[in-house]
Amino acid sequence: MLMFEPAESVGPHRGQSNNEESGLTRNQSRPSEKRVHDHLSSKSSYTHKRGVWVKPGQKRNVPVGRITIPAIDIDAPYRLGTHDDIVQLGPGLWPATPFPGEAGNAVFAGHRTTYTHPFRDLDLLDQGDRIQTTIQGRRHTVFKVFRTTIVPEAAYADFVLDQPEHPGVRMITLFACTPKGSRSHRIVVQARAPRPGATKSD
Repeated sequence: MLMFEPAESVGPHRGQSNNEESGLTRNQSRPSEKRVHDHLSSKSSYTHKRGVWVKPGQKRNVPVGRITIPAIDIDAPYRLGTHDDIVQLGPGLWPATPFPGEAGNAVFAGHRTTYTHPFRDLDLLDQGDRIQTTIQGRRHTVFKVFRTTIVPEAAYADFVLDQPEHPGVRMITLFACTPKGSRSHRIVVQARAPRPGATKSD
């Protein structure tokens, strides 16, 4: 069962010592769980699922899917949450954002130079590059990159959490610190999946 974590685990990271992290910094004020839910509740189907996110230290931070980006040789498992214990293992899905492939904007944090550094080469992605996701080995979704943005640290949370205005739009957002080794900005790569029933020419 997919679990949803209490609010304290969504707060600033605890005990960070690296010069470059996933984009969620020790001293930064991040949106509370309530703010994230308020921001997404009318648009994200995930906010209505039952349960709580897995807590760090319970040895239950198991992968629930994979992200594959052929253009930059990424094939990494992802987990639920964006706290230290998760992003040290690989990409983490921001609490209360939808699963990739569901309607809305699925938001993932990841490292660039530390631990498994899955998002090391986000800056090399071009418009049209493919991002593929699965959930528990099923529900394969292909997204195409449409935008890469550099956002100041103070503005990144609202930017990455923004949900599409039109119902049914399926997006994925990947973000990490930039430049490498610095927390001053975030690189944000966003991609869309085709609309259900759309043809290849759409």
